[in-house]
Amino acid sequence: MRGLLLIIAFVSLSCAAIGQPFGNEWIDYSSNQRYLKFEVAHSGIYRIDRSTLNFALQQTSPATNLNSIDPRSIQVFAFGSEQRIHIEGQNDGSFDSGDFIELYCRSNDGSLEAAFYPSENDQTNPYYSLYSDTVTYFITWLTDGSFSTQRYNTIPYTGAAVSPMPYMLIERLQNFTTQYNDGENIGAGVTNALYHGGKGWVSKIFGYNGNSEPTLAATKFTTKNAFTGIGAPNISVEIGVVGMNQGAGGPDAHHVRFRRNNGGGFVQFSEVYLESYAYKRHTAQITIGVLPADQLQVDAYTNATGAGNETSSDYSALSFVKCTFPHELDVSGEDLSTLAFISPQSSTQFHFNLSNWGADATTYLYDPDLGRRYECTQSGTTLKTNLEAGTRRQLIVQKESDVVQLGSSDLVTAGNAGKFADVQSIQKDSAFLLVHHKDLLSSANAYATYRNSTTGGRVVQVDIQELYDQFAYGIPFHPASIRGLCDYAIQNWNVPPKHLFLLGKSIQESKHRKSATARAEILVPTMGSPPSDNLLTMGLSNHPYAAAIATGRIAATNNTQVNTYLNKLIEAENAQNSIVAEYTIGKKLWQKHVLHFAGGNNSEENDQFRGCLNSYKNSIEGPNFGGKVFLFSKTSGSVIEQLDLDTIRDLISDGVDHDLFRTRHHNWI
Repeated sequence: MRGLLLIIAFVSLSCAAIGQPFGNEWIDYSSNQRYLKFEVAHSGIYRIDRSTLNFALQQTSPATNLNSIDPRSIQVFAFGSEQRIHIEGQNDGSFDSGDFIELYCRSNDGSLEAAFYPSENDQTNPYYSLYSDTVTYFITWLTDGSFSTQRYNTIPYTGAAVSPMPYMLIERLQNFTTQYNDGENIGAGVTNALYHGGKGWVSKIFGYNGNSEPTLAATKFTTKNAFTGIGAPNISVEIGVVGMNQGAGGPDAHHVRFRRNNGGGFVQFSEVYLESYAYKRHTAQITIGVLPADQLQVDAYTNATGAGNETSSDYSALSFVKCTFPHELDVSGEDLSTLAFISPQSSTQFHFNLSNWGADATTYLYDPDLGRRYECTQSGTTLKTNLEAGTRRQLIVQKESDVVQLGSSDLVTAGNAGKFADVQSIQKDSAFLLVHHKDLLSSANAYATYRNSTTGGRVVQVDIQELYDQFAYGIPFHPASIRGLCDYAIQNWNVPPKHLFLLGKSIQESKHRKSATARAEILVPTMGSPPSDNLLTMGLSNHPYAAAIATGRIAATNNTQVNTYLNKLIEAENAQNSIVAEYTIGKKLWQKHVLHFAGGNNSEENDQFRGCLNSYKNSIEGPNFGGKVFLFSKTSGSVIEQLDLDTIRDLISDGVDHDLFRTRHHNWI
């Protein structure tokens, strides 16, 4: 039997190496260390009571007795670092009935993706993850008799006469996710797979449309109860701006103006120039005295009026708009389920009196930056608290009724019954890394068993969920999970891995982020748009533009598909290995045969893809490989074109080593 290896390749250009930390630095792999976890998709105050914690501990292996844990030793980790927590009743050294863990948790943002871009300033939107709003918080405990230092210091309310703070700062954020911007089109809809400034989610395109009125990207912020008194700071506006086409070319290819509402009209308050497909994070100020009473509208636009290089092809988009403005201490109209605000800098102790809070009692206000948990008191509908002097910082206050109480189904074991697999201890020389989804465990085991029998036990088999937890902070579908593992192995193992085999289907990030249906189909993630598994390890070796580990994938969705592939693989390899003596060079010539398929949506794309494949042909048939290429290409611009299937079938039957596609769509029958 001849072998057939199918490779579907996408046009991709490298522009920069991608670097990131491993991601697992926070994990203690000691034999007696155990971890629990819970997911957070919405920021707020979370609480874990004794019964929930005890139930989860019983699921570890071996089961853990809560009575054996001093609550002062308990730790919580998220985003790779230990978090401040409050444990009610911890000082007696026992986690009793009525005791609980309480902490402020924040949902995921784009912080983990910053390393994908050439620099942090190139990240299209630092406030919106390309993959998920969900992040995972991990609970563990020190086993050496020491205590955690990451505790909130609870400050009682004294009612002391201290300076009043006249206002607070409120942030409003609008993320634009109308479309996914792949970046510069290098021809026939082909774009760069790598991350660069502007790549990611953006607004609708706006620009000069040849008329007197501009097309807009607009956002509206509620500014009810804005503070305009003495000492009020200006409104700070931060905007992500993306060039969406070539425009006029040069550094001033796009001229984007920003305007705000002003009574019955609008006035410009800032502008920015940027290159064709560039990205800029622009900041501006709006005088607080001109702020509309209840609503601030920010528009971004281009038109043919005024100086600049505006043309009929001047098109841009926004990735986000964030505005920070001073707010009265009247909180009517605010979302009080979780009120997050910023305290201005103060050199003395001060107090907040939040009016129109309501009758629902609130006990504490959290200051994560200083590590303070301030007791509050209520007088009618006014919430009162005294705070320490300090720099500008974020504060969180939440009604008792809105504290998120975790149940037994929310708090579960991490890893294997609470134990993470030690990635240092599982290393093997020249390892064959096999990454799979739990739904493909049985076929992954079968594949690993077979491959170990042929490679001498080199397979390192890992579950993708554990990689999410260890290397991607528990963010689902995040490619940092695989990249972090590979980076760690390359840097720390005695011999770096030689192969990376991804077992399971994936869907590119631009297709699954906003589709629950698509996300349900992802078994093992990929990276980039258009997707390229090579990006998972690109730049981890000495060459910044090459995959550090040879990578392959079987895009299977079930065990049957994997087993079918495995059976064919075994049959092909057995056929070759059983006739070694007869398997001469002449009989191996089929391994030098390559099929090329090229086709697009029109004649221009057909020509372009043929040109790409011909460049590969020259290399394949050159002296370094000495192969033979057979090209099959569409010749018309029709959607469907009949190919010579008999010839293709005969070539495959005689033996073909590779099939290489260059196509936007499979348009042949």
